[in-house]
Amino acid sequence: MNYKFVVYFFYMVMIIGAAYIIYAQPFDNGRRRIQRLILTEKIKKGANRFTAGLKEERLEVSLRNAGYPLGLNCLSFQIIRLSMLVVWLVSIFSGWLFSSNPFPMNSFAFACLFFVFTIPVRNTPFSMLLDKLAQSHLREKNKEVFTLYSMIDNEFISSNGSPLTMYSLLNKLQPNFSSIKPAIGKAILLWRNDPSLALDAFANEVGTAEAKDLANILKNVDATGPAEALDILQNRREQFLTMRHEIYRRYQKNRGVRDYAITFGASLLVMFNMLVLFYQEYKEMMRFLNQH
Repeated sequence: MNYKFVVYFFYMVMIIGAAYIIYAQPFDNGRRRIQRLILTEKIKKGANRFTAGLKEERLEVSLRNAGYPLGLNCLSFQIIRLSMLVVWLVSIFSGWLFSSNPFPMNSFAFACLFFVFTIPVRNTPFSMLLDKLAQSHLREKNKEVFTLYSMIDNEFISSNGSPLTMYSLLNKLQPNFSSIKPAIGKAILLWRNDPSLALDAFANEVGTAEAKDLANILKNVDATGPAEALDILQNRREQFLTMRHEIYRRYQKNRGVRDYAITFGASLLVMFNMLVLFYQEYKEMMRFLNQH
């Protein structure tokens, strides 16, 4: 009897559903379209709130100073970071729930450490890594600034006194660079409005003292004839070389201090490991003596 009731109920649901599809569908297209638009708008608003919560101005600045490593900006880094954490935790808990093994505390601890170490705040391993990448990117930009200076100098030397415009030179030399290529492109875009402001924009975009010095030199070069421009470039070349040698000397000095700190830290770890082994052997020996 109960079985027949279930069958009749199932048939009734099918009939009602078929009637709804046949008769209600033509009159509900407008309402369905409105509901679909409302749902889409809610999803967009939720996604915008989610992405807005992930954006951090300080992290974006740090990544920009580091040259956007691996092409990651603030939003993409946060999404990848959280996605990796979620996948990691899901794999840990699913593996634990569907097996008879004990809870993998080590994997869970590593996942928590991954989350903590990648928090974008100061004095964390991740922020220290970004600082190192920013310093490396800064050195690369300074190297390209000096290369740009040398290439412009060579162009004036090989021109044999023929007139050259800085706008055409920047267009010609831009493809040879990577780190300062966006800054050169920005200067080219602004050049027709005001060459001086364009070079200031170049210096601000690169963000180094060497770029500001080069911008001031190029302002003087652009305002003079070929012979005077070559004299200006030749006279400032020695200053640029001295500046670059000083930057390299400071880098080597800091690198030596860093290498010493790493070596000293590794030596301390080896000594600490020896002390731990000695303490464990001492405990084993005392336990053996106490038992006998």
